[in-house]
Amino acid sequence: MNQWKFRWSVAISAFQIFLMISFIVFQPALNALGITAYSLFESTQAILLVLQSVAVAAIGSVIFDGR
Repeated sequence: MNQWKFRWSVAISAFQIFLMISFIVFQPALNALGITAYSLFESTQAILLVLQSVAVAAIGSVIFDGR
């Protein structure tokens, strides 16, 4: 069985979790550089939305198509 959609969705979700944790851990260093949490979220919001859409589509195709 080809499970590439499932693997893509897991990889994208893991990447998003990694990004969220790294933003939390490195927030003091980012503040020292003048990068606030709001400006960081504003600049990465579209990218994370696209990644989440791809992950949801892949999970949905795995669940409903049975592949």
